[in-house]
Amino acid sequence: MTAPGHDLTTADVDELAARFRARTIPHEEWTHTAHLIVGAWHVHRYGPADALTRLRAGIRALNDVHGTPNSPTRGYHETITRAYVMLLARSLDEAPPETSLGDRVTRILAGPLAATDVLFAYYSRNRLLSSTARAEWVAPDILELPRAATRPKIDYDVVAPEYGRRYETQRFPGLEGTVRGFVRARPRVALVVDVGCGTGHWLRVVGSEVRRAVGIDPSAGMLAEARAAGSELRLVRGVAEQLPLRDASADRVVCMHAFQHLEDRRRFAHEARRILRRGGGILIVALDPHANLDAWWIYDAFPSARRLDRERYPATSEIRALLEEAGFAETRTTVAEALTGELAFDDALARGVLGRRSTSQLMMLDDAEWEEGLRRLHATRPPLRADLRLFATSAWLR
Repeated sequence: MTAPGHDLTTADVDELAARFRARTIPHEEWTHTAHLIVGAWHVHRYGPADALTRLRAGIRALNDVHGTPNSPTRGYHETITRAYVMLLARSLDEAPPETSLGDRVTRILAGPLAATDVLFAYYSRNRLLSSTARAEWVAPDILELPRAATRPKIDYDVVAPEYGRRYETQRFPGLEGTVRGFVRARPRVALVVDVGCGTGHWLRVVGSEVRRAVGIDPSAGMLAEARAAGSELRLVRGVAEQLPLRDASADRVVCMHAFQHLEDRRRFAHEARRILRRGGGILIVALDPHANLDAWWIYDAFPSARRLDRERYPATSEIRALLEEAGFAETRTTVAEALTGELAFDDALARGVLGRRSTSQLMMLDDAEWEEGLRRLHATRPPLRADLRLFATSAWLR
């Protein structure tokens, strides 16, 4: 690889990242500069959330190869890694869109992040170097870390009235069978918790299988729609990272199409483990754009949609790793539903498929890309084709 201080090519960055993933970087080469290059590659490729998951596992594994113990005093440091992911995401976003990854990383290595003490601008020394900060995320006490530039955040209170309409025009028999089978898989199920329940569609499905089901969602608008659709539903406003339930009080946790929206997926996995009784299980349903199996008119019409999905959605392998880290066993992923078909353009217009609030992929686009993509679609009027897979990942407590 080109030596630090020289211009890096994208191939240089790719090569070091490949060695990191293969755990073949020697200890003497695993420098601050190498950390930055590998971190930037991961953030660029996977987005901050998934990059952190992959870096966490990769750094620990490389430490094992080097003989460096991951302990309360040495080895992997959660706060430092997460803070650098945030700083790298901001630095990568500041470059013009046409800038190559090699040039982006070269700029980072010539900037403030190249200094090994940069985090002390945000943290006091005692706080950053504490055993607590090494084991878990600790927020800065001097200066707030900069956030990466983000796409428009979806306000689910606003979109709630339209969100549930997808279930009026589309059926998901495979997914429904998967959910029901998961709930029935083992006996003595008293309570099922639907985390990110939205307008309550899947809560009603699981509620038909058990005596008690509770839906949890942070959006008051979504919960209002759920109550309007079924007054018998038990609904609680709350967040996945701090579930409002007692320890060992539930038998199943389901998270349907919501995992990609969570702020801290690792914490949610631990929270799910906390509230589940022994023998309980968790089911997470989501797309996996990292599998490179899907074709979709949205990805074709709006170039950044696939990239944004890769940033938002973790790979199913990462979901399984998070669950195993939290203490789950018997992790398994299957294709729960294959969504395939073709819709004539005029039919799509009539059904509202081209409405911006019809799916989060369209809501995440900036206005300029949305308007340009919609203009092209109206000009060419192509049939809208989909070949998507919904993956279900399950795990159990022994």
